[in-house]
Amino acid sequence: MEQIELLSERLEVDGEHLEKRVADYCDKIPDTVQLIKLGRKWRGCRVVCENPNRSFLRVLYKDWYNHKFDWEEAELGRIVLSASEPYCLLITPQLWTYNNGYLLNPPESFISSSSVEQKKQIHDILFEGVDDTETVLAGGIIDYTHKEEIFGFMVSYFSIPGLPSKYAAYCYERNSRLLLQSRPDFSEQEHYNITLHHNGIESFQGSNIMCGFSKISLDEFHWHINITVNGMRLFNEGGQEIGRFEYYYGQRGNMGNRYISNQPLLQRWVVSKDAVSKARCIVGCPNNIKINHAFDSVIRKYED
Repeated sequence: MEQIELLSERLEVDGEHLEKRVADYCDKIPDTVQLIKLGRKWRGCRVVCENPNRSFLRVLYKDWYNHKFDWEEAELGRIVLSASEPYCLLITPQLWTYNNGYLLNPPESFISSSSVEQKKQIHDILFEGVDDTETVLAGGIIDYTHKEEIFGFMVSYFSIPGLPSKYAAYCYERNSRLLLQSRPDFSEQEHYNITLHHNGIESFQGSNIMCGFSKISLDEFHWHINITVNGMRLFNEGGQEIGRFEYYYGQRGNMGNRYISNQPLLQRWVVSKDAVSKARCIVGCPNNIKINHAFDSVIRKYED
């Protein structure tokens, strides 16, 4: 409601009409788990993103898509950020320049492909255009058909003997904000992953970090993340930049009234191979323990 008041005041939006549209759309989206449980008692560590929040931001997105806020994106961003402050909205995504701007092209063929083919396609997209001196340690892709959301991702993990890639602990979630602010009291369950997926709280399309580093690996490797004028960057303990967070928009799908069809997105962490080798030495990783990648995808079908 505070954001609707700001929109009415600063952008001359009809607040009552917007509120009604949000309420109408809110009744149509399915219930999902909206809170990541952080196990903390402090109010500042809780983030609420209930269906009304999701509905409000999707209605705004559709208005923006239909050019209602042309030349007013900065002010719109300030209003949205005043409540959620998601880190990725501080980074201007680039347009994906490969494959004529498309990510999964067409997304329908990805869904009908075998699991092996899907994983290969995710690999090929996430490593597209990466220099030979660099590698990708984490990545995520979101694309849409008319009625489905496709989420493909990659995580990196230590290839401990006897533990197959399907057991890579990609489901550990945590609040990106606490990690990026280097909270000293941040804790994380032990696992052998270097990177994780969906390690944020989504409050606007693409605002959460779909892929990111484990707090354990950052601590052990002596790496840290900073937000600079050039976006999110990864540094070693000597202050040298060794990696970067890349964020891209793909070609838009159709925006219909009845189906969820948002902006295709790709995110990835690109890191120097030399830095990865030095990090292995720092932790004393045996030569027989390699850093492998695990790929997977989740396809969510929306109800009619």
